[in-house]
Amino acid sequence: MSDRDSGRGGSIMRPEEATAALEAILKSARALTAPVNVNSAPDGRLLGLTRRPGVGAVGEVVKLFANYFALATTPAFPNQAFHYDVGIRPTDEARSTGRGGRPGGSFAGPPAGPAAASGAPQAAGEAEDLPPRLAHRIMESLSQQHGWKAGTWRFDGRKNLFFPGELIPREVREWTVKLAPRPGERADKEKTFVVTTKWAAVVSLTSLQDYLAGRVQVAPRDAMQVLDIVIRHAFVVDPACTVIGRGFYYGGEGVKPLGGGAEVWSGFQQSFKAVQAGLMLNLDSAFAAFMSARKLHEVLADMCGCRDPAQLAQADQHRLRSAVRSIVGFKVEFPLPGVNCVRRKALFGLSEQSADRTMFMNEKEGREMSVAEYFASTGRPLRLPGLPCANVGNRRRAIYIPSELCTVTAGQRRMKLDAMQCTGMIAAAAQQPSIKGEACKKQFAGRGRQTRGIEATMRAAADAASQMYGRPAQVIVVVLSDKVVGEYSEVKRLSDVELGIPSQVVVGKKAKIGGRNFKGGGPQYCANVAMKINNKLGGVNVQLSNGLRFLPVLGGPGSCPFLILGADVTHPTGVGQKGDMRNPSVAAVVASLDQTLGRWASRVLLQPGRQEVITGMDVAIKELLLEFYRANRNVKPQRLVMYRDGVSEGQFDQVLAEEYVAMRKGCSDLEEGYQPAITFVVVQKRHNTRLLPGEPAASDHKGNVVPGTVVDSGITAPDTFDFYLNSHAGLQGSNKPAHYHVLVDEIGFGADGMQLLTYWLCYLYQRTTKSVSYCPPAYYADRAAFRGRTLLTASSSASESASETGSLRSGVGGPGALPKFAGIHRNLTNVLYFMSQQDLYPYGWITGILTGRIGSRASLTGGAGGGGGGGGGILRPEEGAAALEACLKSARSLVAKVNVDITPDGRPVGITRRPGEGTVGRAVNLLSNYFALTTMPAFPQQAFHFDVAIHSTEEPRLPGPGRGGRPGARGGPPAAPTGASGEPVEGGGEDLPPRLAHRIMESLSHQHGWKAGTWRFDGRKNLFFPGELIPREARTWQVKLAARAGDRSEREKIFEVTTKWAAVVSLTSLQDYLAGRVQGTPRDAMQVLDIVIRHAFVLDPACTVIGRGFYYGGEVVKPLGGGAEVWTGFQQSFKAVQAGLMLNLDSAFASFMSARRLPDLLAEMCRVRDASQLSQVDGHRLRSAARSIAGFKVEFPLPGGTRMRRKALFGLSELGADRTMFMNEKEGREMSVAEYFKSTGRPLRLPSLPCANVGDRRRAVFIPIELCTVAAGQRRMKLDGAQSANMILAAKQDPPIKADACKYQAGRVQKVLKDSGTEACWGLKMSSELQKIKGRVLPTPVLQYGSPTAFDVGPAGSWNLRNVKFVDPSGGGGRGGRGIEATMRAAADAAQAKYKKPAQLLLCVLPDKLVDEYKEIKRVSDMELGIPSQVVAGTKDRDASEYAHSVASRSSAFKAKIGYRVQRGGGPQYCANVAMKINNKLGGVNVQLSNGLKYLPVLGGPGAAPFIIMGADVTHPTGVQSRTDFRDPSVAAVVASLDQTLGRWASRVLLQAGRQEVITGMGGATKELLLEFYRANRNVKPQRIVMYRDGVSEGQFDQVLAEEYVAIRKACADLEQGYRPAITFVVVQKRHNTRLLPGESAAADQKGNVVPGTVVDSGITAPDTFDFYLNSHAGLQGTNKPAHYHVLVDEIGFGADGMQLLTYWLCYLYQRTTKSVSYCPPAYYADRAAFRGRTLVAASTSASESASESGSVRGAQGGAGAPPRFAGIHRNLTNVLYFM
Repeated sequence: MSDRDSGRGGSIMRPEEATAALEAILKSARALTAPVNVNSAPDGRLLGLTRRPGVGAVGEVVKLFANYFALATTPAFPNQAFHYDVGIRPTDEARSTGRGGRPGGSFAGPPAGPAAASGAPQAAGEAEDLPPRLAHRIMESLSQQHGWKAGTWRFDGRKNLFFPGELIPREVREWTVKLAPRPGERADKEKTFVVTTKWAAVVSLTSLQDYLAGRVQVAPRDAMQVLDIVIRHAFVVDPACTVIGRGFYYGGEGVKPLGGGAEVWSGFQQSFKAVQAGLMLNLDSAFAAFMSARKLHEVLADMCGCRDPAQLAQADQHRLRSAVRSIVGFKVEFPLPGVNCVRRKALFGLSEQSADRTMFMNEKEGREMSVAEYFASTGRPLRLPGLPCANVGNRRRAIYIPSELCTVTAGQRRMKLDAMQCTGMIAAAAQQPSIKGEACKKQFAGRGRQTRGIEATMRAAADAASQMYGRPAQVIVVVLSDKVVGEYSEVKRLSDVELGIPSQVVVGKKAKIGGRNFKGGGPQYCANVAMKINNKLGGVNVQLSNGLRFLPVLGGPGSCPFLILGADVTHPTGVGQKGDMRNPSVAAVVASLDQTLGRWASRVLLQPGRQEVITGMDVAIKELLLEFYRANRNVKPQRLVMYRDGVSEGQFDQVLAEEYVAMRKGCSDLEEGYQPAITFVVVQKRHNTRLLPGEPAASDHKGNVVPGTVVDSGITAPDTFDFYLNSHAGLQGSNKPAHYHVLVDEIGFGADGMQLLTYWLCYLYQRTTKSVSYCPPAYYADRAAFRGRTLLTASSSASESASETGSLRSGVGGPGALPKFAGIHRNLTNVLYFMSQQDLYPYGWITGILTGRIGSRASLTGGAGGGGGGGGGILRPEEGAAALEACLKSARSLVAKVNVDITPDGRPVGITRRPGEGTVGRAVNLLSNYFALTTMPAFPQQAFHFDVAIHSTEEPRLPGPGRGGRPGARGGPPAAPTGASGEPVEGGGEDLPPRLAHRIMESLSHQHGWKAGTWRFDGRKNLFFPGELIPREARTWQVKLAARAGDRSEREKIFEVTTKWAAVVSLTSLQDYLAGRVQGTPRDAMQVLDIVIRHAFVLDPACTVIGRGFYYGGEVVKPLGGGAEVWTGFQQSFKAVQAGLMLNLDSAFASFMSARRLPDLLAEMCRVRDASQLSQVDGHRLRSAARSIAGFKVEFPLPGGTRMRRKALFGLSELGADRTMFMNEKEGREMSVAEYFKSTGRPLRLPSLPCANVGDRRRAVFIPIELCTVAAGQRRMKLDGAQSANMILAAKQDPPIKADACKYQAGRVQKVLKDSGTEACWGLKMSSELQKIKGRVLPTPVLQYGSPTAFDVGPAGSWNLRNVKFVDPSGGGGRGGRGIEATMRAAADAAQAKYKKPAQLLLCVLPDKLVDEYKEIKRVSDMELGIPSQVVAGTKDRDASEYAHSVASRSSAFKAKIGYRVQRGGGPQYCANVAMKINNKLGGVNVQLSNGLKYLPVLGGPGAAPFIIMGADVTHPTGVQSRTDFRDPSVAAVVASLDQTLGRWASRVLLQAGRQEVITGMGGATKELLLEFYRANRNVKPQRIVMYRDGVSEGQFDQVLAEEYVAIRKACADLEQGYRPAITFVVVQKRHNTRLLPGESAAADQKGNVVPGTVVDSGITAPDTFDFYLNSHAGLQGTNKPAHYHVLVDEIGFGADGMQLLTYWLCYLYQRTTKSVSYCPPAYYADRAAFRGRTLVAASTSASESASESGSVRGAQGGAGAPPRFAGIHRNLTNVLYFM
């Protein structure tokens, strides 16, 4: 390539010229190597850092300037500094807003004030966290008021105070400080603070002189910190200076406007240094963006493109409000009336109307007036009354100030800049070296994303609405063509996580969009959508009539404030996830915000998988209480009612011990002594209880019990407070009531009170016009948790949104807490954003934004027969009140006496007892699916419990495919997984399948004469007898198990069963419990009888047992399509209730695989009539069908045809049986599968069909599919949409059918119990009649809509919205495609099909630099496909086809000019850059040093030892939120060279604890990379290791050496005992303020920077340690920043020249450029790899299908708090530079 093509310098040399040049360079170096002097502690830690071996000599000497300024010590320089700790706290009357106005988490004082909850004096150092400037003002006032000598004290703004002598007492002392108001503040606002000082230490400052003189070797960091604070102090108290971190900015000089109300301030950044040249101040000019301190209306005019503020009245209002939205939150100043002071308040927005039309109630004059009129009456007439007012209040209370009176407050940092402002910022901050030098000497005192697809369309729609209406979009409406399952979660991820704008998905067919009417649409559908939109905008649809006046127990005159909460946890689903405890569960806690019970806040958390107890309950409760506190004018709730969903009875005690205590802690954390009364109710939906009408009066028109039916006797617990409530009208089938358990009741609910409250709440679910099946608090929590699960699955967790998230977080308090993932946008946490149609939909097209007012201008009418399909009607308000009063008066047990005992650690003692039965409502007769169990004379008093362990006597086999294709099967049938080692599993022998264990025990009972019907076994380890029928001592029984059809062999197997007595269980305790003689439920006795009843069915060969379900495949089987079918059966559970011992039995349905021939099944799935047509089916379609049933077992005959073999299906062969070849070792030749079967006397009928692979990934085993049959009895868990619909239809049973089905199954159970000896040996006889019970129908509530004020919902449980408006209507003022992943997969498949080998590269052409598309492309290529990808921007290129052809053919004429126009930036150099990256990603090397390693400094040369160069870096989560959340993971990367070209590199990327710099997985990564080097270099081990570690600060040097260096040493020792290569460990620093400037023309390049290769290792470097500055690159603009290298350990023996030359020459080997880079490539590659890891964490959907292919990105090793591994870099890419 020519110089002209490359755009760079350079020329071609002859080899001998290059050799001579290199030899001359190395000969001129006097310090290439140095003696090794490294001392280690016995534990491997290093004793100190490597000393400097001398200064370098190689190269041309030049004169330079550095931005270091000498600090001279005068005679007044003290020998010591006296250090004091400082604590500052305000007095009660002085409490004020904390830093940044953030809430402090306390009820005391103003809502935003973080005052101490106790109000007690706080110790020094534990005082309030005040803003540094305020703390400095207080200390300045203290020094003046108490006579401290000016200039003697220095303060860091936090807690450290220094004096040059002992000028104040050492003992603890409190100083009272009065802080005078500043100019502009009210004169009566003087505040009083108490400052506590306490002596801490004496710091020696002479140690600095000793360090500089070389008398001590360790830098005295405490002394350096003192002098750094001494220097900083003066600037912090300067009112003209704004301090941000280490930056000091001045707004009065050099201010440059950026547009849009922003401007650039100049200033400097400084740090104190002790270097060879002495004490220095490193000072660099700096720039930052701030808000312009201008009149607000002038700023708005500038942003709206108006020449004069007066033109704002004619400006487009949507554009105006869009402009103000971009500056919302910044403070404005305005004068107060009558006093010479101004007030500062945050801007919340603009008024809807202008000042002359914005009205408010002037309470002083008792009339309504406009803002303009008010200001005119106070002597301040407005000049521009036609402009809108600034709202400086908040969402609850607006405060309007005319915009012409407001001025934007100076000194406010502007963090977020748009594209134009960023460009202006870069231009303003670019300083050429000459300007940079002058700027440092003078010491100046003082996002746009383009995307496509769904996200792009949604963002574009939001932007369009914002521009059109001048305010942010409030809701995005997404219209779908149909209920498409797949991408709905992406829409919700974007709206809930990224944009913070609620979204509403509607189905075009239902909404009647597109010009046609479809079934299912109409007014009711539109009303439902309108209700959800109103909720998502913060509105309220419905509330109880008369507010809370008639709310049972909680309402009424003089009632206390209360808060209703709900909580639920969703767990990961699917076979592959149930056992993975690292896969998180999602918990949600919701809380009501006001007395309408229509506004709710939510918090969603992650916690360890499959864990039901919510570990973050205390923090969630605390935050939700604060939300309530703010929303209700600083009122605390005195009563909390928690509805907790999904807890089983066995978890009640645990939930009380942890969650109830956590709620108490959340309260006490807010305010000491705050102890509201708590009622804790568990809601259960997963049970088998059904309530059926026992008389016509109890039935609705569908045969179900009517809504409001409650049962609290008969089938409820004998003593605890529980009840069943059917609160809804079912749509189809038989209703299931919710089961409520009141665990703790400190409020004092009676039975009627709790039942009425719960029932009436069911009418307040905000998204329906019907009562729901369980109470809304639990329902909302379920929906929020489910939405969290949806977002967890779909989230790209983009790092740009991290600062906006806060509601979705890690569960707190668990040692295994998981890292936070990007969560719900803060804008949505206080609205019902999760309201959805069961979260079904995805891709469609986005048509617009809803901006109008919902429900306030027009009512929602239904028309005749439409609109709701329910009852209801309008009442006069007095009628509604009378109905409610009558209802409450009829209740005799609304409240009850509180009787709750608490242990010293805060746990309740036991569960709340039942306060009595309810009375309110109409009594009805009911039937329930409970069947009485009568105890016969044979019922035993005791059950004898034995532990059982079963072991096989066979030799253990190697693990093979077990149940469902999972590894772990050995011995016995293929479906029998046992311990892989063959050793007994602790606690119960081998983990056999229950069915096999039962067969073994059945054989044991026959062979050893156990009496039939006496023994009962649970399939695991528990064996029960009704008497002591076998010996108590441990005994081993040998069992011979006969082979079954389909077993591997026909020989019998031998097992050993060990029994050992465990306990005697009293069964009479059940009678005592039922009679009320004991209160605790005898769970051990109940477990025994439950096992006794279940036992008989497990042995039935016709019955398939799944959990608590028993299914029969020979009865009423219904096909579902796609190879699935429905089996009927029942579910049962043993109960001890008020009516006695009962068996709760319900008919049930489950989906199973059809037991059919495999080709017939595939033909059905591919939609062909006959299996013979499968050969004409598209191969991808056929294999897609096979993939959907992979893992299920198929049966095929063994040779001879008398026996069958059962194996898991892995997939299909690529070719037909007649072309699928294998080596027949017996005949010594290759033959086809069809030929083999023909030779064994089994010719194939369809040899062209592919074979079934019943092997695995390592070894394929092919069987012709025509010989395979799908095995019967395999549960089909995953169903598609059509199968799910058929399943619902098949399982639907109306109440009469449900009753008959339950009785039929009860008859089956009754017969089996009798035949199995349960009646004879255990004395249990079951009735086959449904249990009759008494119930009541609770009265319905009277609701309130916006108009009318009273609404009777009627008895049907649903109503319509005819002529109804919402209570609080919110003031709301497409494209489809295949997707990136599908397109990339198709391209890879097409390339493989065409060239007959896997694709090597995916070339993706984008129309522009699209960030989100780029992330998705890299996720798919790096994680899913394992194929490198190269993205090119179409705007830079032309002729895509020519480009693609040149890549495919590897043509030297590689040119890409895509598009009709040649854009700037394209051309040969662009093509060369792309070509270099492609070559690296394909494993090629672009450049290496001439003569290889012959002249590589120190490491090369004749006889050089093998070496490896490594790099490491860590990227941390960004954004404000992540900086405070240390659970958000950091991403670490370690890279290593693989050969002597230094052009091939391997990488490992890891997750570790957030904000942690030390790489906890360094040992594992190093070990793997050394192995990669070993394999790549013919089993040669490196003898030298050079590590370039990026990003470590000087304060972390010791820690990095103590952990990472030791980890590298340990990795070497782990590979081979005694393997100790020499290690040199170098830290690379880029984040510093040092600049090198030319001191003469010979040192400068054409842009005025120092030339590449400029190195400095004296003067401004450390006095003793081995460090240097190296400028290795030519800058593009501005002033170069050199890299700072610190050699911490040098066991190789580099001299100064050797290390500097090696590092500099490496900078020319960065493989993707034709220029030297700014720091050495090993660290650069690690930085890129870690950044790519961060991108993939953000973009990853963590698809479970890719988990098996991931291996390079993993959880960090060695840390207890290490987050779980995420789906990582594909193994195919870990040894190439895929991240270029």
